[in-house]
Amino acid sequence: MGSYLFVHPYSLGYFNNLAGGPHGGHNHLLGSNIDWGQDLYRLRRWLARHPEAAADLQMAYFNRIDARIAGLEWRLPPLGVTDGAEITEENAAGFGPHPGYFAVSVRFVRGSQAGATDGEGGYRFAPFRGYEYFRHFQPVAKAGYSIFLYHITPDQADAVRARYGLRPLPGE
Repeated sequence: MGSYLFVHPYSLGYFNNLAGGPHGGHNHLLGSNIDWGQDLYRLRRWLARHPEAAADLQMAYFNRIDARIAGLEWRLPPLGVTDGAEITEENAAGFGPHPGYFAVSVRFVRGSQAGATDGEGGYRFAPFRGYEYFRHFQPVAKAGYSIFLYHITPDQADAVRARYGLRPLPGE
C-alpha cells in the first residue's frame, strides 16, 4: 500500500517494486497498461517551465487522443532506420536522431508498433519501431511515467547516427 501511495496521483503507471516500480514497469508491460493520455497535462506543465523546449517540440505520442486538447503543439520526430524505409544518399538526413527537444511515449522507446497523432489532427500508422533510437539517449525528465523527455545536442545526435551508419548532419 505504501508504494502505491508513493506514486499517487500517477497510479496508472504504478507497478509494484518486484516489477521494477513505476520507473521499471515498462520493461514488462506497455500500451494501455501504462498510457491512457493521463500524462499530457503533466507534459504541458513541464513545457511551461521549459519554454525553450516548447518552442519547437517534436513528439511521438502513443494514443488516439489528440494532444492538442491539452494545448500542445508539436511535430513528429524523424523516423529511425528500423522502419523499413529505403534510405538513400538524398534522403538520409531526414532519418535518425536530430538535435532538439523531444517527448516520446515509453511505448515507442521500447520499440512497440503503434500509430501516433501527428500534431495536425491526423493519425499516422506505420511500423512505428522507428523511435527505438531514443534508447541511446538519457531522458532529461519524464512527464508522469509514460512520456520521456529528451534534449539531444548535435554531437549526441551525430554519435548515434554513426551507430546506424548515417552521415553526420550538416552544421548550422
